[in-house]
Amino acid sequence: MYLPVQSLQKRYYMAMNKNLILSILVVILLGLGLWWFISITKSGDELTPTASVTVSASPTPVQNITITSPKANQSVDSPITVSGQARVFENQFTVQIKDMAGKVVATAHVFSDAKEMGLFGNYSVKIPIPVGAGSDLKIEAFSYAPKGDGSFEGYASVPIKLNSVATASVKVAFIQTPVGNDCSVVSLYSRQITKTSEVAYVSLYELLKGPTASEKAAGATTIIPDGVQINSVRRTGDTIYADFDETLEFQVGGSCRVQAIRSQITNTLKQFSGVNNVVISINGRTEDILQP
Repeated sequence: MYLPVQSLQKRYYMAMNKNLILSILVVILLGLGLWWFISITKSGDELTPTASVTVSASPTPVQNITITSPKANQSVDSPITVSGQARVFENQFTVQIKDMAGKVVATAHVFSDAKEMGLFGNYSVKIPIPVGAGSDLKIEAFSYAPKGDGSFEGYASVPIKLNSVATASVKVAFIQTPVGNDCSVVSLYSRQITKTSEVAYVSLYELLKGPTASEKAAGATTIIPDGVQINSVRRTGDTIYADFDETLEFQVGGSCRVQAIRSQITNTLKQFSGVNNVVISINGRTEDILQP
């Protein structure tokens, strides 16, 4: 059975209209999709970071280390006593001080007094501020996780402000090379420090750093072992008592070397007016230390 020509034409036009409508709908949907994609996509310069853009942020605090003193934004004097609690691997971690540019200006390796692993222990460390560090500083106490992936086992930080950036001068005693017949002969070298009321402590701190490049060029050398820590320094009348950790006598042997160590410490501390005696101790012991 054959349809009339008019019916075939009618069906043809209906099919064409349907296809046109579908095409228009597809175009509209594609346009809407393109608009949506553009609206949520950042521009190319935002997607591609450049070397000139850096993001600086402090790590998230990890409460295995706390800083209880000084408090945030507290005004302090040099040297700064940093104290708190820590629960870290082998009870040891790092305390450092940064300036406002993020440069580390002072570092100390610290031990807590925790009695057992997994327990919190107290710590306290005294850190002099070097000349030129500025007044706005940040203290960071941290320990990296033992697994070695760069994560923190503990982290804490506080901003502080130095009361004064004025400077003062102290002297440190170094053995002068070549060493003659008398091993106790020293030369005094001047050091600039941030002004402080604890000049005896800071002078010993400077002594333990060892000679600078220019001082070495002038013949200065030190006999004091690397890594010696100051436990305490106090003055009573004309006597200064200086207590150190056991590193002071680590692998120290020979009469000349012992004389030189004692002479460096004693002459550094006798620079101060009215000081006639210096008592050296190691973890509180004065007997049987620094034996030849």
